[in-house]
Amino acid sequence: MTMSRCALEAKRIVKHLYNSEVVTIERLKCYEGYNFLCQVRPEIYERNSHSNDCSVVLKFLPSKETVCQIQQCQLDVIRFLQCKGFPCPKPVLSRNGKFIEKLPKEYRMQEYDKDDSDTLLPGDEFFMVTLLRYIPGDMLSSLHPVPGHLFHEAGETLATFHEITKNYDGDLQLLREYSHQSQWSLEQLPQLVNFLWVLQDDWLKSVVPEIVHQFEEKVLPRLSELPKGVIHGDFNDDNIIILRSLSEQQEKPNGQSVETDVSISGIVDFGDTSFSCLVFDIAIALSFMVITDVPNIMEAARLFIKGYTSKRKLLQSEKDVLFTSVIARLAQNIVLALQDYRIDPSNAYLLASMDDYPVALKKLLSCTEHEIRTQWQL
Repeated sequence: MTMSRCALEAKRIVKHLYNSEVVTIERLKCYEGYNFLCQVRPEIYERNSHSNDCSVVLKFLPSKETVCQIQQCQLDVIRFLQCKGFPCPKPVLSRNGKFIEKLPKEYRMQEYDKDDSDTLLPGDEFFMVTLLRYIPGDMLSSLHPVPGHLFHEAGETLATFHEITKNYDGDLQLLREYSHQSQWSLEQLPQLVNFLWVLQDDWLKSVVPEIVHQFEEKVLPRLSELPKGVIHGDFNDDNIIILRSLSEQQEKPNGQSVETDVSISGIVDFGDTSFSCLVFDIAIALSFMVITDVPNIMEAARLFIKGYTSKRKLLQSEKDVLFTSVIARLAQNIVLALQDYRIDPSNAYLLASMDDYPVALKKLLSCTEHEIRTQWQL
């Protein structure tokens, strides 16, 4: 297969900025931006003792100056986590000693034929590039079904993230500002009413405004009571990396096999990391745990919360707002994904979970808040 023009350009960028030859390159699916998985020669990568694979992820970052500054803060958080032993990708320094590089003019991508969707890369003069070491494994979303112990482990992992980053002593001001600016921040949920026109389903047209109203009534007035810190911001089943052994399986009565020898090996994608309410991070995670391939979404949520609280206890105020925050995030996922798809209809990944969100939302809304508290053991 002929390598696409954007992949060829990506190879040139790795050579120019990181002084390394790309052996193989693969375009990765992503919600926004452009990511490439590159196998490189070992000049910029100490070989992993468990593998001869030298792989990195080349990320193209849309950039304004303020966006670049926020991304630098996010990389600082990743480096802090790395130093504390948290499993996340390690940023790679360029030959110029930088973690984020402005794309040199001679390598700046130009828009190609619009009919060739695999060769489109923005030609913005503020286009930024960063390189991260690849964490080998598979996404949690690749498991069908997801074994229950991984929800518990995922909860533990997020709580560990929060416990480590409470000691982060870097500049938090830009991360605070990001939580006040990003449309994906739960603090900005009231802005969702500006995009309700994208909804076509009558049930969603009815229920989403009510969810926004509940959030404004039950959650926003209590922000001052909720513990805050650095949050991942997108703790979902595509950003949780697992290692598995196909030799260890249990077979269910219906003939479906469940992998038991599998564990979380890393967390990726810190592009939504900000400083906000910790319970919002839990709600974001739960909004994705309940759309994974599991027979009982309530049990998946319960196990996640149990894992989380084994490392960090929830305050009563956090328990009080958790359910409303989860359904608010599900509504946010639906509306903003539809809005983004209107802007970029060539990116089918934007709608990857669109059929699952309403199903989970209906299931959760069929329960009273008391029933939720009981089933989630809050």
